[in-house]
Amino acid sequence: MKFKKLLALIITSLLVISSFAITEQKVKAGGIFSDGFFQVGVGDQPLKVVWGDPDMVEENAITINENQTFTLRYNNDKSVKIVDMTVSCKDGRTLTLVSENLNGVDQIIESRHYVEKTFRIDDKTIDEIYVAAKIYQVSVNYPDETNTTTHTIKFVINHDSSSDFSGNGWKTEDGNDYWYEDGVKQGTQGRGKEIYDPETDAWYWLDSVSGGQVAKSKDVYQESKAGIFGDNKVYKEDGTIDVDANTGKWVRYDSNGHMVKGWSENSNGKYYFDMTYGTMAKGYATIDGKEYYFNPYTGVLEREITDGISGDFTGWKNIDGADYWYENGVRQGYSTDVNYRGKEIFDSSSNAWYWLDNVDGGRKAVNKDVFQESQADDNGNKGKWVRYDGEGHMIKGWSADNNYYFDFTYGTMYKGWHNIDGTEYYFDEVTGVRS
Repeated sequence: MKFKKLLALIITSLLVISSFAITEQKVKAGGIFSDGFFQVGVGDQPLKVVWGDPDMVEENAITINENQTFTLRYNNDKSVKIVDMTVSCKDGRTLTLVSENLNGVDQIIESRHYVEKTFRIDDKTIDEIYVAAKIYQVSVNYPDETNTTTHTIKFVINHDSSSDFSGNGWKTEDGNDYWYEDGVKQGTQGRGKEIYDPETDAWYWLDSVSGGQVAKSKDVYQESKAGIFGDNKVYKEDGTIDVDANTGKWVRYDSNGHMVKGWSENSNGKYYFDMTYGTMAKGYATIDGKEYYFNPYTGVLEREITDGISGDFTGWKNIDGADYWYENGVRQGYSTDVNYRGKEIFDSSSNAWYWLDNVDGGRKAVNKDVFQESQADDNGNKGKWVRYDGEGHMIKGWSADNNYYFDFTYGTMYKGWHNIDGTEYYFDEVTGVRS
């Protein structure tokens, strides 16, 4: 098969802000290029032919706003195999590939194959791109890719410096709000970016799916600090929550793009968001001294827990199979303070000490070892490991397996050498296990 010589394209049009211009599109018909042509479209606009018809000499100028996507398509006869379509820039710079479709079949003209790719330009210094469609004829003489050739086109991108924003803060573009830092639009990479604006004293989410546009009336999942309601709780050796490691949260942004804090309501129901981190509350929560239960998956408020808990109620309350201790109608051992560990209480009716664990919303701890900062011995030393049995009672004396011993007064786990009832015992200095 003979190939006729192709004429190169020269692109010299003056453009408006960030635009493509094709100034010359002459190509001699013949060979496997005779039915090949490129198309380009911006955003949701229909694709427009920019090269292919030898009789078409119309100029094309396509305006592309910053971070707006554009689609390139190369079409050819179904007998022509399209290996790939590549896009390159000078100095090795790259575009952001949003999506691609290799060797699709035209739904209207089924005799055509095409390759289609959608890009976004994040680097404003890019002023030219080169598009190359690698193809070969599928025939008896050329059954594979050993005889490939390339169909190319060049696009020029001009930037109007008068439209650049070199500062910091908000900029409105086409009616949408974007946040800039040192002239660079934020939130275009990864999933997006959470930012704080001191002028409005509010947090915002810049959503990468919309090119960094501020999210409005939207729930977003974030891996940032989440406080007491966080999904991923990590604890320090002393049992306190590690604030920096406690992450994972659903947050909500209102119609102004502000992160919601406190109570919020929509058509699905009522929600509560942490006043510091904006984390959506789930499960049991004490808010302003009242008990609530939120759906553990959706966060929708399901009920306010008031039965049997009056303003002067003091004692145990069993809720969904777990025991909680109240004083004057307020649940004890629970706080949204991430460093609050819980509370040790004495119940005279059972003559026993209990631990109300903040990690479980103030629930009575059972079958658990807990480190406490309270008094550990007669010498006034503080800091001790204690154990609570299956009833939640602090263990004193020998454990059920006789491997541990706990002080009869303070419940302190013994470590090292101790004389018990006239006999010397040694307990491991770290674990407390009897040797």
